[in-house]
Amino acid sequence: MNRIPLTVAEFVTYLKNTNTFLKSDDPLNPGHKQWERLGLTSAEQTDWDNSNTAAQDLWAKYSNADLRTLSVMRELRTLRLNWTKGARGIVNRIASSAAATQQDATVFNFVLVKKQPTKQTVDITELVIAGIKRIGSGEFGIECRFEKDTKRPSLLPKADGVEYSFKITNTQPADPATVDLEGEGFRLRFVSKAKFVFKSGTANKGKYLIIAFRWVNSKYPELAGPWCEAQIMVII
Repeated sequence: MNRIPLTVAEFVTYLKNTNTFLKSDDPLNPGHKQWERLGLTSAEQTDWDNSNTAAQDLWAKYSNADLRTLSVMRELRTLRLNWTKGARGIVNRIASSAAATQQDATVFNFVLVKKQPTKQTVDITELVIAGIKRIGSGEFGIECRFEKDTKRPSLLPKADGVEYSFKITNTQPADPATVDLEGEGFRLRFVSKAKFVFKSGTANKGKYLIIAFRWVNSKYPELAGPWCEAQIMVII
């Protein structure tokens, strides 16, 4: 089964529809896009968007008998072949992702196959090792890993994401270890990636961000891991 269409007209439509979907908001993770949820890199999404722009421009000429030349036909055919070669692996990656939904399957033209889940019965005991870097404009780059993976951000194998508890306050806590991460004013969020951007908002510049993380399997939230110690960052 060819997930990416072979005919020019269907290819152009496929590229346009998938690009629109990837750029749309992730309804379960406000402030983030579908391409982030599906694990695409920023470079992959940019290439997808640029290829769509080029394809739509060429299609406007290709579909017009007065503008369609041999050069336009060849250029669009070359774009289709080159893009398909590069995107095939990404679409296959999306199809095999645990985050894939039926909507994704419809948009990207694959059959969703869900493996029979193995029921988790034991609490997660591992701590999240989190690195936080200020980006500016109220944003923080966050990378999470577990003890045995020291080289790169990665999810704990028995977790499907990271839950974080955060609070923005005018007052810096005296001791992070005494912070009640489920207390008044704290909000919980879930993200299905080990590397993501937290946006606190430019209006909060000069305030303090209190944030902590734990591993969680969204199918068994009652077995979530322990909170790591809270980190306190000045918002800039």
